[in-house]
Amino acid sequence: VAGGYKDEVFGLNAKNGTQAWRFYAGNFINSQHVDQGSVYFWSPTGWLYAFDAKRGERLWRHRTNKYKRSSKREWAPLMAELKTAGEYLLALDMKHVLHVLNRQTGDETATLRLPFRARPFVSVVSNARQLLFGTLDGEVVLARLRE
Repeated sequence: VAGGYKDEVFGLNAKNGTQAWRFYAGNFINSQHVDQGSVYFWSPTGWLYAFDAKRGERLWRHRTNKYKRSSKREWAPLMAELKTAGEYLLALDMKHVLHVLNRQTGDETATLRLPFRARPFVSVVSNARQLLFGTLDGEVVLARLRE
């Protein structure tokens, strides 16, 4: 899976590089994550998508913000961080908020405002019970998830 500079996402055949599918997202794609046969990506048009990585079939989409009309209640831009952890999709936004979505349905199950300035990464550690964050101050923070 590859994001293009002309507002598209492409599914490519891993064996020969031919294009298997194409999706026009309406703006550049700056984050994409492939896991267990699904691809997840965010577009600045305000949508987070899940697609079948092989067939290019849209599984769901989730509204994150209204394109060109932001409000305090909406998500900030994602700018690169999507990870999967078990049954969840983790999306770290630019306001230091971690959004947790059900990866099968796209429903947001939790919103966690982080007590530090997180970016540029979040990584899943130890069977999805711990998360490792980078900070704007150049530190690394380990967070344990509660049961």
